[in-house]
Amino acid sequence: MLNYRIDTFLNLCQTKSFTQTSKELNITQPAVTQHIQYLEKYYGKKLINYERKNFSLTPEGIFLEKEMSKLTALSNRIYQKITEFDTTETRSEITFSSNLTLAEYVLPKLVTEYTKTHPSHRICSYISSGKEALRLLQAGKIDYAILDTYALPPDMDKELFTHDFIWCVCNPTHHLAGKTCSLKQLQKENIIYREHNSAASNILQHVFSHHGYNWADFSVILEAGSMNAIEIYLQEIHAISFMYTNAAKHAIKKGTLSRILVPELEESVDYYFVFPDYFALSETAKEFIHFTQEQLWKIL
Repeated sequence: MLNYRIDTFLNLCQTKSFTQTSKELNITQPAVTQHIQYLEKYYGKKLINYERKNFSLTPEGIFLEKEMSKLTALSNRIYQKITEFDTTETRSEITFSSNLTLAEYVLPKLVTEYTKTHPSHRICSYISSGKEALRLLQAGKIDYAILDTYALPPDMDKELFTHDFIWCVCNPTHHLAGKTCSLKQLQKENIIYREHNSAASNILQHVFSHHGYNWADFSVILEAGSMNAIEIYLQEIHAISFMYTNAAKHAIKKGTLSRILVPELEESVDYYFVFPDYFALSETAKEFIHFTQEQLWKIL
């Protein structure tokens, strides 16, 4: 079990608040300070700068957070595996977490194909936000998280999962259906999209910002909980939206949506398997990564 002072340090790195850390760990604020002071004395280096309520890590603190985050996740995963160990159970297990869109449109096809060739393997897939996925990873509950480019933590190893693109879509009867438009032109249109704090919304904001646009300058008239919900809304409401290609192709093939060509949306959004250390993964978990890298493009 890792030293409780390290737990305090890692929590403080996340909250950036001595008060918040004391609440979350249910210890006094002076105790938080004492734990940090102990670590600084132990390592002989200053780890945290905290002046006028401005929190920052020193280079040594950044290094310690990175390495201890990995070690904590590995330690928790080892504990999880040992407590679940059963000599009568021979089935291999793979556990991971992804966002809702991947879980709806990509993973079902992938998992189905994988289990055809590996019927004895058990797969547990969770749907969670990037932040929650990292918590599960840190707690040792999953082998890896599948995260987009913009949500990658700096202290974890990664392997490419897949590339995706963002398409602008609308009802086939919409006046822009099948046409080519710039992002500037789309500022005049009503938009239906995911809730503002979702992974999809954050990604789109990054993409728009890259091209010099502010997402707040677009007219979002409705926020939906999933890509599937957006598809349904667009059948009834005169508006446009943005979808990942794997979701959009499905709807376009059915004839429920049409694509609007937007030249600025040509860069891919990459997704990665994220984990503490590749060499600490089970052979089964590594095998699933290799299967994905070799077969996913054929499946989709």
